[in-house]
Amino acid sequence: TGCPDWRHTGHIFQRWLVSNSPCTDWFGVTCAVRDGQLRVTGIDMSGGPGPFGQETGNNLTGEFPDTLGNLAYLERLDLSFNRLNAALPPEIGHLDQLTVLRLINTGLTGQIPGQIGYLEDLTELDIHGGPTRFTGGLPAQLGRLTNLRILVLGQWVGATGPAQEPIPMGQLPPELGLLTNLEVLRI
Repeated sequence: TGCPDWRHTGHIFQRWLVSNSPCTDWFGVTCAVRDGQLRVTGIDMSGGPGPFGQETGNNLTGEFPDTLGNLAYLERLDLSFNRLNAALPPEIGHLDQLTVLRLINTGLTGQIPGQIGYLEDLTELDIHGGPTRFTGGLPAQLGRLTNLRILVLGQWVGATGPAQEPIPMGQLPPELGLLTNLEVLRI
C-alpha cells in the first residue's frame, strides 16, 4: 500500500497488504468511484476517547511515507492521536483534492512545508496538540488556502506546563489576511 514506514501494534493494515482486496474492505479507508475507477478518497486513522477520557489513536508510529502524496484522489486525511513523531513531508502538497487535513496530537516535528499552499481545496486544517513541536514560523504559502474555513495550528505545552497553553510559532505571515473565508482561527 505504500505505507511500510508506519507501524501498528495490531492487525488493522492486514487487508491493505492484500493486493486483490478492494479498498472498500480496508480499515479506516473510504473509497469512491473517480474517473471510472474505485479510488481512495479518505483515510481516517484517528482515535477517540479512551477508557479514562484520554484520546487514543490506532498506535501508528513512524514517519509519513513519501508515497502518501501519490493518493491523487484523497479528500480527507485524519491521523490524529497517533505518534508519528516526524516532519510533515513536502509531498503533502501533491494531495490537491484534499479538503480536510487533521493531524491532532501526532507528535509532528520540523517545519510546516511551504508545499501545503498547493492544497487549494482545503477547507479545514488542524495541526496542533500534544507533543507537536514545530520549528520555524508559519509558511507564507498558507495564504494560498483561500477556501479554508477552519485553521488550527500550534504547539502545546501539555505535560511540561498548563494544558492548552499555546507556545508561539513566530510572527504570523501577513498572507494569512488573504484567508477571507476563515470562520475559525486558533494559533
